[in-house]
Amino acid sequence: MKKNTPNKTPKYKYLIHYHLNQLPHRMYKITSQELPKKLGVSTETFRKWKYIQIESKATIPADKLAIIAFFFELRIEEIFNYSIPKFNFSELEDAYLANKLQNL
Repeated sequence: MKKNTPNKTPKYKYLIHYHLNQLPHRMYKITSQELPKKLGVSTETFRKWKYIQIESKATIPADKLAIIAFFFELRIEEIFNYSIPKFNFSELEDAYLANKLQNL
């Protein structure tokens, strides 16, 4: 089901709309009706999720995002239409030590 990489535009917070539009019409129609049921939400809620604006504070629960990403054969971070911060333990440790030094 995986298609070309989307042209990320800042309009929507998630790429659900993009990935749905990559489906053939029959699959799009069935997915739009049945995926919300599998997620345990109404079709209206699912429709709203597709169009959450990038600046909105609204979010999709992580467990639902994981299911959607799995359906589209994506890693969960690929469903976001923005960069997810990445850091490792050494960066946390450096910040921790810097904060301790400032508080001395």
